[in-house]
Amino acid sequence: MSHAHDDDLRMLLGGYLLGGLDPADTDRMDAHLSTCADCRVELERLSPVPELLRDGAPIEDVGPPAPGLVEDLLGRMRAERAARAARQRRLTWAAAAAAVLVAAVAFGAGALRPGGGGPGPVAQPSPVVSQPAPEPSGVVARFAGAAGTRVAGVATLSSRTWGVSIALDMSGLEGEAPFVLRVSGPGGATEQACVWGSTPSGNARVTGASSLQLPAVDSVEVADRTGRVLATATL
Repeated sequence: MSHAHDDDLRMLLGGYLLGGLDPADTDRMDAHLSTCADCRVELERLSPVPELLRDGAPIEDVGPPAPGLVEDLLGRMRAERAARAARQRRLTWAAAAAAVLVAAVAFGAGALRPGGGGPGPVAQPSPVVSQPAPEPSGVVARFAGAAGTRVAGVATLSSRTWGVSIALDMSGLEGEAPFVLRVSGPGGATEQACVWGSTPSGNARVTGASSLQLPAVDSVEVADRTGRVLATATL
């Protein structure tokens, strides 16, 4: 596998930890982690980040994890996805059973109708069609780099039931890693949405998440480890 491809997948580790990837990228990352020792080490290093984000703690250098932590983390994430898939299968079977019940009731009502000499026309149940989930509404905001920097990029914010998902496509990143994405809302409320390391090219495509609802987001900004703001996108 090329180093460029490894870099692209490594940039998805933050979203993978936070559960912000779509199913296709999640499957790609699962397959990649089974063969890439470097990414497994990086996942172990970043594994404390979700808890730090929930606690609102500042992101500093993340120390070495306990032995075997990545295996436990991957096991929990796979178990959660399997449970969601099982729930979806149960809902599909329940919908099919309901359609069969409607058909049986309609047939019985026609057979018992007086004076007909036999069952009348039976209303056919509507076919059960699995409708795709509606695409979440989204907003694209362009970053303005801080004075003296070459940082540029866009943030795509998508509304979710639990808050907002933020997909970044950045270039020209400089400064001391790790880099931090912060989301600001009403009254100056700020949440850290994701953290990632540096790349040789200075480019990054990462996905983060915040509990703020999309209409409440005023701006997003990228800062380096020292707290220096590198770029800001205002909604």
